[in-house]
This record gives sequence, structure tokens and C-alpha cells, in this order.
Amino acid sequence: EGTTGRVAHGGEVDVSQRFVSPTVIVNPKLTDAVMREENFGPVLCIVPVKSLDDAVEKHNRISGRHPLGFYPFSSDGRVVEELLRRVRSGGATVNDVIVHAAMRNMPFGGLGDSGMGSYHGQYSFEAFSHQRGVFHKWLNWDNELCDPSLRYAPSAPHKVAVLQLGVLVPDLPPLPYVSPKALALAVGMALFFLYARK
Repeated sequence: EGTTGRVAHGGEVDVSQRFVSPTVIVNPKLTDAVMREENFGPVLCIVPVKSLDDAVEKHNRISGRHPLGFYPFSSDGRVVEELLRRVRSGGATVNDVIVHAAMRNMPFGGLGDSGMGSYHGQYSFEAFSHQRGVFHKWLNWDNELCDPSLRYAPSAPHKVAVLQLGVLVPDLPPLPYVSPKALALAVGMALFFLYARK
């Protein structure tokens, strides 16, 4: 019921018993509900494809979102890697189904419409924890080093360049008692003062 495809096997449903027999549906339309709704029952839809590109294109047309699980079957490792690269999903099991959800040392969770975040062990702790960033500035350090005047109007190209220098510097290994970005900002300010004196 609810599909234009051919039921090749099963199809028995008893709502009062909450029973759905193992069912195989061949060549349903991509717009059928059985193809678009989340499916936790023993229903397998078989959609013929002409190529790997055709398979990925049909997948994207069917859902337009990210499945909770993705299960590519192939003996060709290159095909598997290509599918994993092009189809985003919450998780994946290759040449089997749902096994990744049982791996306690791997994150399990959805992506986009299939959920957000991951759980299992440390991943559960991180999913339900908030890492708060706090920046402290000493109130009695209102000098040019801790509160540089180049932060304030009037704006000028050389002021913007100095501020951008601190933002664009990549994260470096921490130095004892010195932040690499603070060091870059200090160098930029020194260049600013040299420029301002000229």
C-alpha cells in the first residue's frame, strides 16, 4: 500500500499486531512515500540504476537530505570510497547494515534532518556538554598594550591591517606564558607605532 512498485515478496501488514512481513518492492517511483519517509521496518526497495552517478543522483532526488545510516555494498574498494565521499550520512556500514551503531568506540548519530550530534561513550558526554569560552581582561590595564586605540574610530586601512594580522595568524604550538596571537598583535602594534611616528 502506498507504492507504485511491484511487491516481489511479502507485503502483509497487521496493524493490530504491529506486524509487517519482510517485504521487497521492485522499481517504486522515487516520489512514493516508502521512498521518502524514514523506514524502520523490514522493507527493501530495489531501484535499478545505470551507473554510480545515476545511483548518487537518484539518492539525492529521493531524500534531498542526509540519511541516518548508509549501507554501500561492493567488492570494489574504489566504488565504496566514491560512494562514501559523495553521499553524506549520519553513519555508514560497508557490506552490512546497522553494525556501525553497535560499535561503542565510534560516534553514532544523525546529520541534518536525521539528527544532530553523536553519542556513545565520550561522544555522549561531549554532545550534552557545553564548552564555554571566556576571555578575561584586567580592568586596571587600560593601556595601549591591552586596549589598543586602533580598535576604535576613526577607522583607517593601517588599523584594519594590524587587527587582521592577529585574526589571520594560524594557531601555533603554545609558548610558555605567551599566546602566539597576542605576540602577533604586539608585533603588529609595534609596526603601527613605527608607521604613526613617520
